[in-house]
Amino acid sequence: MSTLIPGAVGGLPNTPDERVAWHYGDPFQEQRLLLTSQGRVDMSHKGVLQVTGPDRLVYLNSLTTQLLLDMVPGQSALTLNLNPQGFVLHELHVIEDGENTWIITEPGTTNELLTYLTKMKFLMKVDVQDVSEFWGVVFENSKSQHEKFLTWLNPFPAGGREILIPRSQVRDYVGESPVGMWAHAAWRVEHLIPRLGFETDHRTIPNEVGWLETAIHLDKGCYRGQETISKVSRMGKPPRRIALVHFDGSVDELPQHATEVYLEGKIVGFVGTSVQHYQLGPIASVVVKRTILEGHLQIHNLNVMLD
Repeated sequence: MSTLIPGAVGGLPNTPDERVAWHYGDPFQEQRLLLTSQGRVDMSHKGVLQVTGPDRLVYLNSLTTQLLLDMVPGQSALTLNLNPQGFVLHELHVIEDGENTWIITEPGTTNELLTYLTKMKFLMKVDVQDVSEFWGVVFENSKSQHEKFLTWLNPFPAGGREILIPRSQVRDYVGESPVGMWAHAAWRVEHLIPRLGFETDHRTIPNEVGWLETAIHLDKGCYRGQETISKVSRMGKPPRRIALVHFDGSVDELPQHATEVYLEGKIVGFVGTSVQHYQLGPIASVVVKRTILEGHLQIHNLNVMLD
């Protein structure tokens, strides 16, 4: 784990979050603490890239989905790297400080993104480095800039922020009000905030999971995958949608990510993230066919109600 605070229970094995704390002994109380904006979630298993050079914003703007050209110091953005078919490859949390552009990446995706960005520099005056060993990421349930640290503000209505902290300071900072990834997952699922590798698969397009409104600029210049995004946006009918489901009270073990979702014996989607919520009980995000609006679904032998 990246932050060895006494009482920490390690992340779920064989998941992207196994190197950070899943909880600190009282996950439901931690969920309540997170709602008060006091809780601090260690996310320093995330990657951090530093982009330097005078062409950095032009360069990133040309490669990703969001308009980044006019970013000013302190501004942040959510942008995506797509493949030519418009499927999401990388989720980038971008922060501009006036001299550098910082990118927070999902665990396990940093090297691949770095390789791609390096390959696409061509003659631009830009440099990209992996600085993950020097910087840690901490999540807080706040909609405002941190008074000291570089801050990425989540553009979804629920808000939330990720701050960049020197790695040597993460343990002390989080230790004042430690909250595990369990609480963060519950908060995220409740508000249907997608996360790469959880509410996505190999053919997810931004329009399906709420990224059209938060990570896409429809009037900017060309970028890879733009044709698919524009076409689906004009039609207004993405193939799938993200939704919240509630399990009945008999749940002993929640389904894992990518578990198939059925309706009347036919596969209609997959589970994104399932979690025990301190108020809502067992819930999950699912990505299902757009035509499935409400009703009872089947996940393994579990009955679930689709909102």
